Amino acid sequence: MTTAQNPLPLSVFIIARNESDRIGRAIASVRGWVSQIVVIDSGSTDNTIDIARAAGADLVEFNAWKGYGQQKSYAETRCTQRWVLSLDADEMVSNELRQTISALFEGGQISEQPVYRVDAIEIFPYENHPRTFAPHTLVARLYDKEQAGFRPSAVHDSVILKATGEIVANAPVLAGALYHYSFRNIAHIISKINNYSTMQADDWMARQKPIPWVRMVVEPFSAFLKAYFLRRYLFMGLMGFHYSLIYAFSRSIRMAKIYERYRRHSD
Repeated sequence: MTTAQNPLPLSVFIIARNESDRIGRAIASVRGWVSQIVVIDSGSTDNTIDIARAAGADLVEFNAWKGYGQQKSYAETRCTQRWVLSLDADEMVSNELRQTISALFEGGQISEQPVYRVDAIEIFPYENHPRTFAPHTLVARLYDKEQAGFRPSAVHDSVILKATGEIVANAPVLAGALYHYSFRNIAHIISKINNYSTMQADDWMARQKPIPWVRMVVEPFSAFLKAYFLRRYLFMGLMGFHYSLIYAFSRSIRMAKIYERYRRHSD
């Protein structure tokens, strides 16, 4: 059995900025059963760093922000173990996922695959557990850093296979889940949408992708339907309706910022 005296040969890394209210929960979910916890901070102005150290992080270090992929790639280099688990500051490892990962290592099956995916289940503000039919996303998070790693993209924090450069899309899915507390309240999600949509628009223009004229008109409406039905927000009552509208707004504002940049560059 994995204990603090006999932890798994696994490093966990967390990138953070101003996460004093959430990072302690993330660290607590992996403390005691992994060999190393790394926190890479990009300039917190609250007490994130102090809380991370007090919570049990083995290494807390500053690295200037260049983008999601770049920050996670840097965090990989600070991990001492070959196998790493990427954990966001607003997430926590469920007990079932912990048991699954432990069983992989203890049974010797971990090296059968270079990458494993996990199910990240969204938990909404003022709730402690995921709702029935809560939205979820499969994400590649547990991997052998000699064979895989995050690609250096400012916006898309995707894991790729180093031998081919291909994004990992079909890796085995582990039993259990990551609980994802993605936003604190409505004001926080609007702030995240504003910041992230700016990064998305800049990335779009940097890659010189053509302007999706049809998408600019259709996407807000299709995004609402996707959130309300496919993401199953309809089961959340009135708040689900509002979250669907906010999701549609996020897609719309991204398209608007892309168009704004296109107009600016075409003048």
